[in-house]
Amino acid sequence: MLVLRASSMYPDLVTAYLSRIQANPDLRSSAFKEIMNFAPMLAKSHAAQLADFTLAELLEELPLEIQQRNADNPYFPDSYSFHANDSLSINREHNTFHPSSPLREPFYSLFKEAPTEALRLVRGICNHAMTAWRQLFELDPRRRDIPIPVQLSFPWGCQNFWGTASVYVWSRAINGPPAIECALMALENWAFSQVEGARDIDAIIQDVVSANECCAVLGIAAALVIANDHVSPVTLPLVCSQRFWTWDIQRLSQDVRRSHLNATTISWTFRSLRWA
Repeated sequence: MLVLRASSMYPDLVTAYLSRIQANPDLRSSAFKEIMNFAPMLAKSHAAQLADFTLAELLEELPLEIQQRNADNPYFPDSYSFHANDSLSINREHNTFHPSSPLREPFYSLFKEAPTEALRLVRGICNHAMTAWRQLFELDPRRRDIPIPVQLSFPWGCQNFWGTASVYVWSRAINGPPAIECALMALENWAFSQVEGARDIDAIIQDVVSANECCAVLGIAAALVIANDHVSPVTLPLVCSQRFWTWDIQRLSQDVRRSHLNATTISWTFRSLRWA
């Protein structure tokens, strides 16, 4: 705690400490919650290292990696399991992200102090989960369907977004790995704060969706568009996607039904209803 508290005065010491902890999975796991408590300080002085530390702790082995590792082990003939399908290779062992909230660290502090690193962190977590999601289709012998991405052509280039209607609502704290739910909620909170700061909406949408393969970020883009009645070449791909609108209609109905169910939705429900 003394070392972390001195992050601004002794940055090299803190860098060495975080590097040593990150390299040891057992130490990293045991110290994760404590380090997250110091995220407001570390986001100012060690933003990139804080993002790397979080990625190292949250990203677990992908299903195909587990299968390859266990291929010759008779006690683990198959890597597929309900837990793998449920977690999508995102660490669920920490209660740091329960209940889901945009105020969870390190996402909140990184978006406040170092948005570029925060965006890199969110993309890294989302893309890792979607890679696991696609691999599970290959490994589950009961599945016969093949995932097809939503392909949208934005002014900055063509992007593929993976997922289903259940993935699309992860930013509403529904059905997703808790860490990703918190990351997406913090991303949406940051995006709306950027609008309030009079930043160009198209540029914000690009930051939100660029290099991210998870279709849940499209829900955040939709929130920005609808809340601000924004029309531009950037919004055209969203308007023209039938799958996207099918997902968003379902999202709207879920938001309305869940708006009064429990206290954990208070942090985002009113915003949802405002732009719905």
